[in-house]
Amino acid sequence: MKIVISHSIKTFLEHYTYLMGKAVKQLICRTPIVLGKIGNRASPLLAEVVSPRPIPVGTYATVETSYEDPYSGDAKKLCLVGVISSTSFRRSVPVSGIALITSGELHEEFEGELGKYSQSYLRFFAAITHDMKVTIPRIPPPPDASVYLAPTEVLSTLFSSRNPSSIPVGHLLGRPDVRVFVDVNALAKHLFITGTTGSGKSNTIAILVDRIAAMGGLAIVYDVHGEYSGLLAQEADVREVELAINPLKIPPHVLAKMVVPEGTATVQRRLVSRALRQCRDTFAKVIEHYGLTEEGVKKLQDVFRRSTRLHQEFVEPVEEADLDETAVKLFVECLVNAINSVKSGVSDKSIESAITKVEEFFEHARISFVQPSVTELARPGTILVLNASSLDDEQRDYMLKVIADEFLWSGKSSSVRGSPMPLLFVVEEAHLFLSANRPSVSRPSIERLAREGRKFGICLALVSQRPRNIDLNTISQVQNFVVMKLVQESDQRAVMNASDLLTEDLVTSLATLATGEALLIGEWIGRFPALVKIDKHPGKRSGTTPDIVAIWREFLSRKARERTDLEMHKEVLHELKEILGDEP
Repeated sequence: MKIVISHSIKTFLEHYTYLMGKAVKQLICRTPIVLGKIGNRASPLLAEVVSPRPIPVGTYATVETSYEDPYSGDAKKLCLVGVISSTSFRRSVPVSGIALITSGELHEEFEGELGKYSQSYLRFFAAITHDMKVTIPRIPPPPDASVYLAPTEVLSTLFSSRNPSSIPVGHLLGRPDVRVFVDVNALAKHLFITGTTGSGKSNTIAILVDRIAAMGGLAIVYDVHGEYSGLLAQEADVREVELAINPLKIPPHVLAKMVVPEGTATVQRRLVSRALRQCRDTFAKVIEHYGLTEEGVKKLQDVFRRSTRLHQEFVEPVEEADLDETAVKLFVECLVNAINSVKSGVSDKSIESAITKVEEFFEHARISFVQPSVTELARPGTILVLNASSLDDEQRDYMLKVIADEFLWSGKSSSVRGSPMPLLFVVEEAHLFLSANRPSVSRPSIERLAREGRKFGICLALVSQRPRNIDLNTISQVQNFVVMKLVQESDQRAVMNASDLLTEDLVTSLATLATGEALLIGEWIGRFPALVKIDKHPGKRSGTTPDIVAIWREFLSRKARERTDLEMHKEVLHELKEILGDEP
């Protein structure tokens, strides 16, 4: 959807805004720009608008009306504010298609200004009284009432309210004169961002986390595909962490499920869990005392020197860069020895299977004993990007569970100590973890975080391009929405079911939104939905759709330059040989 404002209208809006800044604050509902008139049907929430030309979907309009107070008998004025939610163009007198083909001249008189008109629908969302109080529309406008382009002052009253807890996110669609602010405190009731691929979801997240961190807030992004790698914040510090599995930071029973994910392999999982507890205790004591240093690794080597499976490479001196890798190898040997030490009650096949699972997991997974916990990295005024792109789907699922549980525990603990640490936790690709069709290990943790986190200042932001696949029980905990372009009807229905403020005509208009355009709903934007053009974040470099043809053309251009350079080198070599008297 793209609304184009002519130069004359822009000039008027700038002049009008200047005059309003000078004027006494009062109800101003009219502007010189008349869009059309109220048609035959009107209710307090929806009215037909007729006009000579179609009014673009997303245009904000006002209608001035009055009514008689049934209690006092006083006449009162209202300014009804709404947005065009649908529009169409039609003939005044229906003409059959065959008639047009066979006798077009006969209907020429109907092709003028009187022969066709536009029918649009204006959805009202606010009524402003003469003393500038905002209420819910309860009175319909009369037929033939003029419909005006909404004044800047009226829209600014609704969407540009500034307070210490608000941040700007963009401007009203088609109205760059009206900045839109959202209340960050309202994010305690969580946020859901959805839209098709390329609609601008990650740019919206970049704007939010950057401006929240600039307020001194803590914003954490669980980055599934590395879309926020290299993010350059305008006003905040950014710290990017490539997630790895630290066996000392993850509970043994959770890590055992990652190593042995099969639900039926209970014996192998029990063996691995027991071995993890045993080796974790030993490694934790040594690393806590010596750190992951050369001395610490030598101590671990001494502890396991008597192991029959310990290879000679582990008792030789190691370079400082190899300390983490060596510690991981020692940990695997410790696990294998612990599993082999089970003498009774378990078959040799189960032991061999458990050992194979351990060796395969630690060979392919990204393991590190220097990986800190996320709560150790969390600092106010910081954007913390947790890059999970190097993990597989199962590992991302388990890692998200660990992180969500850690945040909830940390939030509770800091609140008890009287030093709460509010944060915004963004989960990208939420449909992978909150699927309505299949279970996940992180889902209970995320749902619990959504239920209990708000009491401790933990704000959850879920991001997904497939709202139809997300479990509605989780989305029911969310009360703020950013809805970007959605084409499939099943996705549109899912969003409409999640929010009571979304009407069918507004949902249908979602398919017309362009990149970066969104419908904002919920307490964070106020009582009224807003169609917004989200600001472009200049530091968001990854995750954008590449210009494929431009890349190909640059490749061809580079090849052509290389060929030209090669030919020049050959000519120079030929001339040099001639100068030296050699035959070419």
